Amino acid sequence: MPTGPVPLFLAPMAGVTDLAYRLLASECGADFTMTEFTAASGLSRKEAKSWLKMDSHPREQPFIPQISGGDENEMVSTVRMLQDRADV
Repeated sequence: MPTGPVPLFLAPMAGVTDLAYRLLASECGADFTMTEFTAASGLSRKEAKSWLKMDSHPREQPFIPQISGGDENEMVSTVRMLQDRADV
């Protein structure tokens, strides 16, 4: 987990924090990285573009996905899809 006295978090940035960037940030010292906010609607409909934002790698520990949405059912459905992959 934290490598120094204060944990270093990589801020999520839309269109930037893909898997390659998160792995690079980890290699450069970030203790925690997270995906950019991804719409639960796209994930629950299994849209490839949305799921691409959820790509992860075993070196990425913990895996912290971020989802957003306004529909409770879509949010619950998406959380269920991610629960085995996410470190909550």
